[in-house]
Amino acid sequence: MAIDMHKKATRNLTDVLKDKTGTVKEPTKQVSLYLPISKHRKLKMEATRRGTSMTKIIEEWIENELPQEQE
Repeated sequence: MAIDMHKKATRNLTDVLKDKTGTVKEPTKQVSLYLPISKHRKLKMEATRRGTSMTKIIEEWIENELPQEQE
């Protein structure tokens, strides 16, 4: 019983995260991505050109290119 309550409490704590400004953010999960060096270089150069991170560019691509989740 205590373990179940602990899991529920932990889940509730990680359901909502806030950044430094108090904005609610979705929890994240780290993934490993293997790219050829030339593609990594292109992605890094594009991120630098835009003044953003490689992660943000990949997130943008996912948002624009993959089908939306059904809720």
